[in-house]
Amino acid sequence: LSMVLNGVAMNAAEQDYRFKTPSTDSEGTYIDFGNVFETYELKIHAELENKTVLRDNTFRPGSKISIDPRYIKE
Repeated sequence: LSMVLNGVAMNAAEQDYRFKTPSTDSEGTYIDFGNVFETYELKIHAELENKTVLRDNTFRPGSKISIDPRYIKE
C-alpha cells in the first residue's frame, strides 16, 4: 500500500502544482505521502477472492493515514 499511495502522490504532484511529492530521507526511503491526501479523501477496500475483507478504511482529508509510508525508493 505504501508504494501505491506514494505513486498516487507523485502522479498528483506532476499534474497539479498544488501538491508536493512525497519526501525521502538521505537514504532514499519515503517518509510521507506528500500532501495530496490533505485535499482528497482516501478510501481503501481490499478483499480476497473469497470475499474475506483484509482492509476497509476511510481517511478524511488531512487525517492521519495509518499506513507507514516507508519503503525503499529504487
